[in-house]
Amino acid sequence: MEAFDARFLADDHRFHEGYLTEERADLEAAEVLGLLGLDGPSRIIDAGCGDGRIAVRLASLGHDVVAIDADPDQIARAAQGALHRGVQLDLRMADLTVEVVDPPAAGALLWFTTFGFLSDKGNARVLEHLRGGLLEGAALVIDTLDPVVVADEIGSDPESIRMVSGDWVQEDVRRFDPVTERLVVDRTVRSPDSFTRRQLRLWLPQRQRWPSVLDAAGFDLVEVVEPPDDAWAIRLVAEAR
Repeated sequence: MEAFDARFLADDHRFHEGYLTEERADLEAAEVLGLLGLDGPSRIIDAGCGDGRIAVRLASLGHDVVAIDADPDQIARAAQGALHRGVQLDLRMADLTVEVVDPPAAGALLWFTTFGFLSDKGNARVLEHLRGGLLEGAALVIDTLDPVVVADEIGSDPESIRMVSGDWVQEDVRRFDPVTERLVVDRTVRSPDSFTRRQLRLWLPQRQRWPSVLDAAGFDLVEVVEPPDDAWAIRLVAEAR
């Protein structure tokens, strides 16, 4: 795997558990299925599954879910979630730039801004390897951000974002780099006993570039959806050729 810092860490869970609720996961799983447009139980790849909150719900609805993440802690959380729900997942601790699912699936998702944290070549490999694990005509859903909205809103409100959880404090200093087309976040986390610093770099190409990005990996862009409850977000729906 490339050197990058895109993992959703235990500290990140601490600061996000307030809004990553069970109800939200139910709604997002239903949205994912609607975007994938699958008729009946199907084989689905949850690429960058994290703690499995979407994967376990898809499995509970009868789908055969291949849940992939590079972080062993996340795979362990997903396993616990599946056990709690009484469902089975094909859990794989693997690098998305290498892993190719076989037998191929009827749909795939890159959810919760999972895609875009690698180099340009690394990001391209993720899409290429996902295509290799999909049937012709299968749908790929990418949950990402609109770079125009991100750049405008950060430009108008450049203040850092501060989150508090008990004695823990997370602070994000954000900027958008138009040259590299990346949202850059310098994140610090302070607790009574520790201090950590990391940088996240999320690739956000302009909307007009997505057709060529997907075409190079063997997909056709079908639709761009703007969710009504999140001005920053866009959902890309592509079809495997």
